[in-house]
Amino acid sequence: MPAIAHQKYNLIRQTRGYRFLGLLAAAVFLGFLCVPGATDGYEIFYMGGVRGIYNSAWLGAMAACLPVILLWLPGFYLLRSQVSEDRRLKIGQIIAATPISRLRYISGKVFGNFLVLMSLDILFTAAVVVMQLIRGEVMRINLAGYLEPLLFITVPHMMVLAALTVFFDVMPGMGGAFGNILIFMIWVSLTTLSVAIPGNAMDLFSMGFILDQMLVGARTVFPSLPDAASFGYYKVQGNISTFHWSGISWDTGFLASRLLWIGVALLLVVLSAVLFDRFRSTRKLKEGKSYRLVKEAKSHTSAGMSRAGRLSPVKHAAGINLPGLVRGELIIALSGHSAWWYLSVFACIVLSAFTTSGEGEKWIALIMLLPMAVWSQMGCREKQYSTTDMILSSCSLSVKWMAAWISGILISLLMSSGMILRFYLHGNAAGLIAWIAGAVFVPSLALTLGSLCGNRKAFEGLYIALFYFGPINGMPGLDFFGLVEHNTMLYLMLTTALVAAGYTVQAMKEKRILLTH
Repeated sequence: MPAIAHQKYNLIRQTRGYRFLGLLAAAVFLGFLCVPGATDGYEIFYMGGVRGIYNSAWLGAMAACLPVILLWLPGFYLLRSQVSEDRRLKIGQIIAATPISRLRYISGKVFGNFLVLMSLDILFTAAVVVMQLIRGEVMRINLAGYLEPLLFITVPHMMVLAALTVFFDVMPGMGGAFGNILIFMIWVSLTTLSVAIPGNAMDLFSMGFILDQMLVGARTVFPSLPDAASFGYYKVQGNISTFHWSGISWDTGFLASRLLWIGVALLLVVLSAVLFDRFRSTRKLKEGKSYRLVKEAKSHTSAGMSRAGRLSPVKHAAGINLPGLVRGELIIALSGHSAWWYLSVFACIVLSAFTTSGEGEKWIALIMLLPMAVWSQMGCREKQYSTTDMILSSCSLSVKWMAAWISGILISLLMSSGMILRFYLHGNAAGLIAWIAGAVFVPSLALTLGSLCGNRKAFEGLYIALFYFGPINGMPGLDFFGLVEHNTMLYLMLTTALVAAGYTVQAMKEKRILLTH
């Protein structure tokens, strides 16, 4: 019973937050957008300008593929810190005092995350079902066309995702930005593998498997179609030709591969249970060592008290020392990293100055992922370390917020210095301005989301998704660095709106704190 109650508590806590509701609204909204009409001017599944009639087989297969793109990464970032949250809220000590085993606790977390992910996917599928009726091409709903892809394709990869959310939370070194970048790389690799080797046992997402079967059905009606298919946002002109597709043909080899991935999910659960420390400190002090440490602490305290008379008094400055605050923010943001991080940053800055145009620009732009952990702490560092009252005793929260914003921009420009030099030497003024607009937009987004959400996960998840769809894939309107198309004015306007919103939130927060005191 305690385990069931804890799982119920986890599920309620995860589904009652604003982030879940926001992701839920986005999933339903995207479900509507992913079923465009014949005259809407774009397609999601592209096969040389044709598509299947909107029946349950076609839309059910599409509803099984698209969560890989739309829900996988956001779902991971939403659910990845459930164990850490129990530790932060001091619930872990209560759990450690109960007879619940590590495996039961971890499996409960994974199962709760799986239920949340499946609820999102089911509502996305429901939105697609509604769109079948709205489009009206086939009014008969065939439940098997929706349920079979959901069971054989979506359930296994959502089980793996739910297991990864807990595994990355208990695995040492994976709790921060490095883990976010690593899961992004895993997702890109699995997606590429799925399309490149369809039907293979390593094809977790089964996108290539479905696309190949769709293409086979299309070529029976349109033999001149190219031997390739893909999905994403594709602009089309004129009416789109349609064909009847009867659905996915399941074979025993493919179904066996799905059981293999379910086994991988269960293995991750077991590994997570082994790594889980059950909220106990791994550092145990012996009696003699404890006595020695206490004695040393007392001696240091006595020495510090004897030197107290030599401490200089606090100097009060007239006005606001904004340069000093910016300098302090830079020191805090850039300290504490390993020597390899600083070396990587320096090497990437130098390399970016000599990169070639075109595809080279896209991949060298990945250097802007290196300071993600620096930016994501802005706006939420004070809440994490409970230093808000300390800051208020020295300066205004609004001024501190502006200092953090300026320091974030300076870090962004430092990381961009190689690219800025290359744009300047090549006389690419439009590209330079577009890149600088993006370099200002990113820390503004980080600081505002940190202030609004009070944590770093919101920015890290959104930034990686925007980076993949924008600068890497050049999706219209999302290329904030202007590598494929220049959106300078758009991102300058968004930056202005973000700064205004973030500054207003800080001013209101400061006023509320002062009134309560």
